[in-house]
Amino acid sequence: MCWCLKMNDFAFKVSRTEIREWCDRIGDRNPIHKGKDAVVPGNLIASRVLSELEKSETITDYRFTFKHPATAGAMLKCSSEQDLRAFNLIIKDSDNHLIARARINCI
Repeated sequence: MCWCLKMNDFAFKVSRTEIREWCDRIGDRNPIHKGKDAVVPGNLIASRVLSELEKSETITDYRFTFKHPATAGAMLKCSSEQDLRAFNLIIKDSDNHLIARARINCI
């Protein structure tokens, strides 16, 4: 059960350099993660979001559903709602595209 009332909304950007380093580290060779319009890997977005949440919560389970690609350099805004069991996150880019939804359970 999550005890805090609401996670603070936050935003972040992912650079092409960060995407390249991430892909090199995990062995992802998908060409959509390269070049001027590099797509941010979903697992990199999830990692950044979970790292932010772990500053104040203990995560027990999570599920991300990706709806739209995010490109390198785009500002990603995370907003949340919370019920007694989980955070329900919405991740949008600066053009208001829904990038992902996430449900994150914590104790």
